[in-house]
Amino acid sequence: MQMAADLGYCPAIYELGVCYETGRGVTRNEASAAACFRQAAENDHYEAQVRLGLMYERGLGVAQNTDEAIRWYRRAAAQKTPAALQRLEALGLRP
Repeated sequence: MQMAADLGYCPAIYELGVCYETGRGVTRNEASAAACFRQAAENDHYEAQVRLGLMYERGLGVAQNTDEAIRWYRRAAAQKTPAALQRLEALGLRP
């Protein structure tokens, strides 16, 4: 997976982020998870956009920033991602 991520394959970058977030096969590291999610999210990977939004919303691996969380949720919501739509609604916002 690391090799595919190093080659810029977004699904692998996202999965590597999940591994860092959960500690599956690597040392748990929320900052590394956020960096992976950001890289995939910037390339329109909707799941990464939601995960990065959650990290900003909760201050995990990044400084807590609700505005940044909303920005990522909105990008994912533009792709009709149910989880992003739910997070926006939970924050009292419309997509």
